[in-house]
Amino acid sequence: MGPLASEDIEALKDLLAQWADADVQERDTVSAVLTSLTDPLDLLQVDRNVVDVLIRCVRRVEHAHQRRLVIRVLPKLYQGPHFPVTIAPSHYEELSKILNDYPDCIIGTLKFLMVMADRGWREILASKIDGILVKIAVNMSRGSDPSRIAVLAFNTLAAIVRRTTAENDPRCYTILADHDMFACFVDIVRSWTLAFIQEQGLDVGRLKRRLEAPLSGQGSLSITKVIHRHTFYFEAMLRQHDELLHGWVNMLLSLMDGDTAYVHADRQGVLFYEALEVLIVWCGGAWLDGILHRLYVLMERRGSTIVASHIINTNLIGIFFRRYSDSQMLWGSDNQRVGYEKLYKLLMLTNKILQRVPDAPGFLCLDFNVVEVVAWVNIESRYFNDSTPEHVRRIYDMVVNRMAQLLPTWCPLLYQEILIMQRIE
Repeated sequence: MGPLASEDIEALKDLLAQWADADVQERDTVSAVLTSLTDPLDLLQVDRNVVDVLIRCVRRVEHAHQRRLVIRVLPKLYQGPHFPVTIAPSHYEELSKILNDYPDCIIGTLKFLMVMADRGWREILASKIDGILVKIAVNMSRGSDPSRIAVLAFNTLAAIVRRTTAENDPRCYTILADHDMFACFVDIVRSWTLAFIQEQGLDVGRLKRRLEAPLSGQGSLSITKVIHRHTFYFEAMLRQHDELLHGWVNMLLSLMDGDTAYVHADRQGVLFYEALEVLIVWCGGAWLDGILHRLYVLMERRGSTIVASHIINTNLIGIFFRRYSDSQMLWGSDNQRVGYEKLYKLLMLTNKILQRVPDAPGFLCLDFNVVEVVAWVNIESRYFNDSTPEHVRRIYDMVVNRMAQLLPTWCPLLYQEILIMQRIE
């Protein structure tokens, strides 16, 4: 079990003794708990009564420091193998009231819920605590100081989503879908970006006019335009929010597991892909690889022209190639097989996108010329060598063949340059 300091035990004894004196109905139960707290070693023998009493105690004591003491102790009790696997369902109702009514106890309550998420997720959902967690996470993300609270809320939500996804229980997912988490994230990143622009002393009004998202409401920034035109500033801004972004990426990636990704993508449209765009710019390592894998699966199973156009319009292909141009990102583990599997998925995703691009421009409204983007990557010279696996070369050949069909109409000037170079050679 987690360590309980002797001073915590003494403080608990004093607190419970005061409560027993004040509450006749609870006196016998509290007295039994007090008896079990006479020595720290006796905690190994304490049954569910300890936790039951402590949770009921939180909202009934007079002083904030007493509430915080109880909340701080609860997760430590439940980290031990000798304690009950869950708590009474009614106590989750108590926890929901604590979250709503006692801001000074939010951090401790979130830590306890995080400990309980794997075994008590059904009771958490029944008590509608997941909806409270969503509101805490989103609202706290808009500030700067309370980011720790938002991260704890996100991590708890992510743990619940993983369990509900594994159990095919739609309740938590429904709450998150109703709150449009990907759209919320984009809106929050916009507010961070505007604040950063002001901090840099730049002309906010002028930049907003240049970078406005035509389909996102008057005055809304297009994240895609910001990234494309002001990459350095955008990356610097994101670094200021590293801790919060850890929470967001855990949450959004968990929402893309299984079939849930499709509903989010269909419901939130381009905002779903703008959210991924931000994460691809910021993420590294396993997170970046995880986004690539999930997009690859999404395009494999639901690769419509609309999905392809969203991926193109947010320039996800170009950003992926830029991130993986860093050899550490692609080959970081020194395991070439793993690196080539990433490249294979990126080429497969690229090929599926190119197959959805019409042979001539004008039939699809695109903000980025994905054919030109891919042409300038120089895939073979950048990523290939003598040890490149055959299955990677095959998918690359498919990309090359499709590019040969699209270049004359999508990139006529570049196509002419290629023809000239071929004649010279």
